[in-house]
Amino acid sequence: MAAYYPYMISLGNHESSYNYTAFKARHEMPGQGSGGQGNQFYSFDHGLVHFVSMSSENDAAPYAVGSPQYNFLRAVCTKFIWQLF
Repeated sequence: MAAYYPYMISLGNHESSYNYTAFKARHEMPGQGSGGQGNQFYSFDHGLVHFVSMSSENDAAPYAVGSPQYNFLRAVCTKFIWQLF
């Protein structure tokens, strides 16, 4: 299927073994280039739509005010009208 259809992935609790080493080694998402953090959270454009991928696994409080993911989401949300999470 991956040879025929584009897809993007998100970090989940099943990848937590060994500090997400296997997940990080196998998948290259646009994290750093989008202002995100590696493969953990990121965003990208496809046509007129801006997609955002968040992680519930990267911090003890991933959505806490002032966390890297919170700051990333605030920055992304101020730039676009239509977004898909």
